Amino acid sequence: MIRGTLDGYVAIEGKLNTFRREQAGKLLDTDGYEVGIHNGMTLAEYAAMPPPRRLVPKSVIIARLQEAGKLAAASAAINVDLYVRERWYAPDRPAIYADDPEALALLTAIGADPKVILA
Repeated sequence: MIRGTLDGYVAIEGKLNTFRREQAGKLLDTDGYEVGIHNGMTLAEYAAMPPPRRLVPKSVIIARLQEAGKLAAASAAINVDLYVRERWYAPDRPAIYADDPEALALLTAIGADPKVILA
């Protein structure tokens, strides 16, 4: 659903796009030509897309765990499972998804608030 326009941007369910006008369910460029979204998607298809998953940097998670007094518990829980530990320390994964079920379960198990830690 289109929420409104602001300075040449069209907001569709919180996503901003650089299109100038919306008319009868179609996005139009400044010359009045209909434009597609993301490789030919229609406006309705784009609006129906789920929002992108949010990543939280591991450094932020570590700082929040420390502030909550749960860093030692998190480290102990991660080190119980070799696969989990290796995934956490993998250099090509500097962040985790805020909705990752394993992360949510681990945080809950150590008594940390996932909503605070992964905010």
